[in-house]
Amino acid sequence: MIFNNTLKKMNITKLTSRRALYTGSFTRTEITDVLHRILSVRFDCELIPARDMKEALKASKK
Repeated sequence: MIFNNTLKKMNITKLTSRRALYTGSFTRTEITDVLHRILSVRFDCELIPARDMKEALKASKK
């Protein structure tokens, strides 16, 4: 339950329209750090391609 609330509060910003890249725009916490380890994606300091974003969203729903 706490992960769901954290995921809902995480803002992800789409940076480009042609080649969709995403980055996080949220406050880093211990919970977001755990989510980064679980999903193997760093939303707070990486540019995430659309393909990887879709995979992370699928994994977060399991």
